[in-house]
Amino acid sequence: MLMADAGMMLAIQIIILVVGMISYMLLRDKYFPWLDVTSAASNIAMFAAGLSAIISHMIPARAHGNKWRIKFADPFRGDKLSGGFIAAATVTALGLNSLWGYVYYFCTNWLQDLTGTSMEASSELYTQATIPLAGFILMVIWSCVIAPVTEEYLFRGIILRTLSKHGAAFGIVISAILFGLMHGNMAQTPMAFMLGLTMGYVAMKSGNIRQTIFIHMVNNIVATVPEIVIYFCPQYYEHFQYMYEAIDIVTILFAICALIYFIVKHHKGVAARRIRLNCGSTEISKDESDWSRLEIPEERRIPQFNLVRNKFINCLASGGMIFFVSFMLLTIFVSDFLPYLLNMFTGY
Repeated sequence: MLMADAGMMLAIQIIILVVGMISYMLLRDKYFPWLDVTSAASNIAMFAAGLSAIISHMIPARAHGNKWRIKFADPFRGDKLSGGFIAAATVTALGLNSLWGYVYYFCTNWLQDLTGTSMEASSELYTQATIPLAGFILMVIWSCVIAPVTEEYLFRGIILRTLSKHGAAFGIVISAILFGLMHGNMAQTPMAFMLGLTMGYVAMKSGNIRQTIFIHMVNNIVATVPEIVIYFCPQYYEHFQYMYEAIDIVTILFAICALIYFIVKHHKGVAARRIRLNCGSTEISKDESDWSRLEIPEERRIPQFNLVRNKFINCLASGGMIFFVSFMLLTIFVSDFLPYLLNMFTGY
């Protein structure tokens, strides 16, 4: 399914780019005299990215689900989690992402100071001089609406459900790894992995992806806000950065506290349950009761395969999975490490 997804996305983007540019060249004089080639290509590329994501993330699995033994229980039906739980999960996800952002920033600066070269790819915020308004709006819609819905449908709605037959924890971790690799660069891969862990846990606890779509949307909106500010109000961007950094610090502290709380509750709850079962007692202690409100329901966490060897053989040793992981690792190497190595050894 991942091979079909990647192949269909690439094919659709190429087709839309070719057809769109040919149509633009043929109709430019009559209908688009105000639009230059660069702006037209930018807008068509944004449209191709959004449309290909919608089609490629949903069609392959639906068309060949029975052949690939993919579970198609409705990913939009399940338990409704409390607003406080979703808010805490959202802020935790934002904090973990912010934490990796600072780690990545300090690592790249340390490499630059150590070697005189930088591993960080050149990236500048979108401005009205670099991208037209229509393309920018398409980029925002794609990032904040299309990507959260389609990616959650694929990774939490299908892949997580399929892999969770080997255990909830296994499904959460492996789907998060694939979600991280799908982004194809070191700036986003670890960040997406941590986001995938959080959303995978929420999806397994609730049994649906409505809440994870919300968390994903909030995460992408927060990441897109700097782009919006510098595009429409560049004079306020410097002041906005201070507020943004303060929010980062608050979310990071909250994420650390939330993880500590979760680990402590897990340890106490599991220990209390083990003691109760060994003693043959039916009375639920407060520690076990507190943990039961956080843990994944029993019917969604019992693995059918207990051996780690079987899990990896059945889930990871397929040709499609090997191809996808190898291709994305190669993409990360080419996009991040190869330019750094070339710059380091050749000076170019």
